[in-house]
Amino acid sequence: MCGPARATLSVFPGATFKPGTCQSSTADGQKFLTLQLGEQTTNPTTNNGKAYLQLMLAGASNGHVTAFWKGKHWAGTLVSIKHKGKSATFVVKADPPGKGKATGSYTC
Repeated sequence: MCGPARATLSVFPGATFKPGTCQSSTADGQKFLTLQLGEQTTNPTTNNGKAYLQLMLAGASNGHVTAFWKGKHWAGTLVSIKHKGKSATFVVKADPPGKGKATGSYTC
């Protein structure tokens, strides 16, 4: 586990998700990465207005992002990711389809 971590997501301009942690592991030869930033509540619709971003990555590019900002929720499937040491930039396609794409970045 490493941190402090921070991330941005273009669907929430000006938002920086922090503080957080990055946790990486390997199982059956496959790498996994989980970022959790901000505060997650039990409210799956608005997260009680708290900022939260989670990125889960399995292997080189199979992943998912879910985020809450000021009571709004956005989720998507990873399209691409470019790693640069302990940071990366990524592109995510909205779930459900038709709600566009987002770009983002993180640093651990």
